Amino acid sequence: MKWGVRRYQNFNGSYTKAGLKRFEKSAAEYEDLKTKKKQYGAKTMMNSKTTYGRATKLAKQQMKKDYKHLKQDKLADQGKNLYANGYRITDNVGTKLTGAATTGGTMIGYAYANGLINKKQTESLAAIAGATGAVGAGISFVNYNKDRKLRAYYGHTSNY
Repeated sequence: MKWGVRRYQNFNGSYTKAGLKRFEKSAAEYEDLKTKKKQYGAKTMMNSKTTYGRATKLAKQQMKKDYKHLKQDKLADQGKNLYANGYRITDNVGTKLTGAATTGGTMIGYAYANGLINKKQTESLAAIAGATGAVGAGISFVNYNKDRKLRAYYGHTSNY
């Protein structure tokens, strides 16, 4: 754990006491304001500046924000486990392969249209370009979730 960083979820995904308390507090505040809004109406003034409708909307936003931070904490904890096991963010090999396949396909089409290669050569080269694109997409797909968790770990902060 970094200095000053508060975790609201354990590594196994369960909430810590502080995380539950934080989320339940914002959820209870939202429910209380929702009840008052029904009882008194959305336009009734709580004080000179805020209506119950506005206060309910703000409480709901806070509850969603707290939940989002709990999810981010969970991703950061999973990223920490991946980092501890030796995983690092992968480079863009999958994206580069997919881009190269697209460029290759365009070049093959141009060469065939201008009579530089025949139909059999076009089919062979297109098969290679298609396989390259499939490999690139596969690499990107496999590494996507791990990279997302590692990015959450690298960029995790307690400044909520």
